[in-house]
Amino acid sequence: KKIFSEIQLDKPSHDKMCVGLFMQLLTVLSRLSHSHASAQFRNNFEQLDPVIEDMYNNFHSDYENSDYAKMCNLSVSHFIALFKQRTGLPPLVFRQNIRMEKAKSLLTTTDLPIKEIATISGYGDTLYFNRIFRKKNGVPPGEYRKKNRNSADWEVSSDKK
Repeated sequence: KKIFSEIQLDKPSHDKMCVGLFMQLLTVLSRLSHSHASAQFRNNFEQLDPVIEDMYNNFHSDYENSDYAKMCNLSVSHFIALFKQRTGLPPLVFRQNIRMEKAKSLLTTTDLPIKEIATISGYGDTLYFNRIFRKKNGVPPGEYRKKNRNSADWEVSSDKK
């Protein structure tokens, strides 16, 4: 309205005033657009919350990326890209890391057999679990247990002194 008013009034330097008003309008529109894009970006990230929670609660599940994408109502490719943006890892690698942390925790805090730990952690095949564990941690599960239990026992005994 102000721009049209300036044109109709035809005051001196009205063209410069119109340019200034137009620039102000563009700035307001840009801010609104940016604000909307940021809100959309946050909403997309929030869409992933149920999946990430499910990965922590059901890390032993055999869900595929397509299952997770359905939880978010996203296409598989969009889901994977968004997940990588948020976590820095592809979804199945993220879940594998959760599984590995659970396995390491069970190894150091329980006396469960390695085969049972593999199953609880979502690895149905103990040999596969051993291979993946060694690859990620540099030692097989049994050695990891022995090494980390000894250091934990040492810390407990040294705390008592």
